[in-house]
Amino acid sequence: MATQRRQVSRTPADTATGSPHPEAQPERTVAGIEQEWHQRLCSLEQWICELLIKNERLRMSLASTEAASDRDSKRPEGPTN
Repeated sequence: MATQRRQVSRTPADTATGSPHPEAQPERTVAGIEQEWHQRLCSLEQWICELLIKNERLRMSLASTEAASDRDSKRPEGPTN
């Protein structure tokens, strides 16, 4: 009796997981995807808030430096007798 060998073609997705059957991979649920995107959104919101706070601090520091520079430039030069 002759034995036949069956060759299974593997897709790149199959080789990445090591599974010869794509249906063996766990399915991503809609709730899981929504939760993942919610976490990403929260991370982005936090990052934006941190950038806004840093921007405001830099703006205040710049304004303070400019005010000090203006005061120094308006002072008369040399002794006033």
